[in-house]
Amino acid sequence: DRADFLVTNPKTVYKNNRPLYTRYEIITNNASSAFPLRSSRGVYRSFKEFKWLRRTLRWEYLTSNIPVLPSNYWFKRNYNPSVVASRLVPLKNFLNECIKDKKIVSDVAFHLFVQSDLTIQDITRQRKGQTHHSYLPCLWNCGGKIHKDDDDFDYAAFKRELSRTLMNEDSD
Repeated sequence: DRADFLVTNPKTVYKNNRPLYTRYEIITNNASSAFPLRSSRGVYRSFKEFKWLRRTLRWEYLTSNIPVLPSNYWFKRNYNPSVVASRLVPLKNFLNECIKDKKIVSDVAFHLFVQSDLTIQDITRQRKGQTHHSYLPCLWNCGGKIHKDDDDFDYAAFKRELSRTLMNEDSD
C-alpha cells in the first residue's frame, strides 16, 4: 500500500522573452488507498510552491520531521539548466520522504499539491474550509484537473460535475 512520486519534465515559464521560473511535473503512481487517484500526471509545481508545501506541513505538524528541500541558489537563477537538473532528484526525494509520515499522507493539502492542478490559493481555501463540501469529490471525479493549461482556466467539466452533484443532493 504505497505511492511513489517522480519529478520530471521541467518547463521554464517566460514572460516577454525572459525566463521567470521553472515548473516541475509530478507523476504519481499510487497503490495506496490514502490517495484519491490511482495515478496522476500533468501536475506542475514551481520550486516556490514546493517551499510553500514544506512551510505548510512544518506549521501543521510541528512534531513531525518534515524532509528538507534543495537549497536556494543565490548566484544562479532558478531557471538555469544546471539548477533545474540538480533539483529533480531532491524534489522527488522530498515527496517520497513525506509519505512515510502517516499524518502527511492524510493531509488534504499534500493530496491536492501532488494530484491536482489547483493553485496554492485554491488549496489554502480548501484547507480553511472555504469551499463547498462537494468541491473535492467533483475535483477527483475530473481527475484532479480543472485547468486546460497553466494560464487558461477551463471550469466547464468541473462545473458540470459540481452541478450534477448539487442536483443529486437536492433530490435526496
